[in-house]
Amino acid sequence: LCIDDVSIVVEPEPESTSRSLEDQLVKERKFTFSAGVLFDFDKADLRPEASPALDSLATFLKDHPGSKIGISGHTDDRGSEAYNLDLSGRRAKAVHDYLLENGIPAAQVEWKAFGKSRPVADNNTEEGRQMNRRVECILLKMR
Repeated sequence: LCIDDVSIVVEPEPESTSRSLEDQLVKERKFTFSAGVLFDFDKADLRPEASPALDSLATFLKDHPGSKIGISGHTDDRGSEAYNLDLSGRRAKAVHDYLLENGIPAAQVEWKAFGKSRPVADNNTEEGRQMNRRVECILLKMR
């Protein structure tokens, strides 16, 4: 019997994804999406694969109509300050717009660009740069 390399990908059920996002938002008041999950490198157009994660966020907001989130866009340190500020803003706004297009009132969502000003990891390694390329959702108000 010979088995070649086989990859098995187990995707979480939408409910468990939604529950995980909700648990993290409520407990930690923050949920972080890796930019690689939402966007292609150096792009601000949402990838089709981003929909389940963003749908979970929309479900959370619909289930908690008195809540409000802030969406912040971040980049690694490659590129100019101005370019990274623009890219992070376009990414945060893309998430914002997705939520509005999926029935979330504008009063529940705000966005801000931070560019490369708030790294969470070392920009001297690829792993660190990947962690810094992110979109964070901060729970500003919960009701």
